[in-house]
Amino acid sequence: MKAAQAVVDDLKKKQQPTEAPEKMLTTAQDEAKKLRQQSDTGDFKDLQNLWETKEAYVNDAFKLVTNPNLCTKCHQVGTMPVEQVQGPSLALTADRLRPEWTRRWIAMPQRFLHYKTVMPQNFPANATTNPYADSFIGSEKNFSDEQIRAVRDFLMIYPQVADWPVLKYRSAPGATGGP
Repeated sequence: MKAAQAVVDDLKKKQQPTEAPEKMLTTAQDEAKKLRQQSDTGDFKDLQNLWETKEAYVNDAFKLVTNPNLCTKCHQVGTMPVEQVQGPSLALTADRLRPEWTRRWIAMPQRFLHYKTVMPQNFPANATTNPYADSFIGSEKNFSDEQIRAVRDFLMIYPQVADWPVLKYRSAPGATGGP
């Protein structure tokens, strides 16, 4: 079935007029011109805005997830080393779990089970200090809740960002001297 659909899609592409490649070339040239102008004038507001609104959040959430005292102590996340595997791979979270349930589980795992779980409550709601401020700061009042949301958000988008160079080639935190 998939092979037949691929053949049909290929035929449709061949039947399209030759304007498509010319339009793609024009679009690429326009984008290159825009980037050249930004480079010449030193105007990187768009790139800085993208970094501040999306990429910095993902990067800081990644630092939180890969903190050696948190998730990667027991769970595999991509290629990050694990101290002692006790739980499932977190790379599967987006495919297997709902976001709100995941947030509530991270906040307080024991609430879902009638027996003692080995998963600790890493972000207690009544914490007065932020032990993970070096990974993800958050606000002074709600840092635990913001860190829980950041971990959940990262796990839910992990399949889309796993190949980002800033995450893929980042050295593991800890004794190796990584960030």
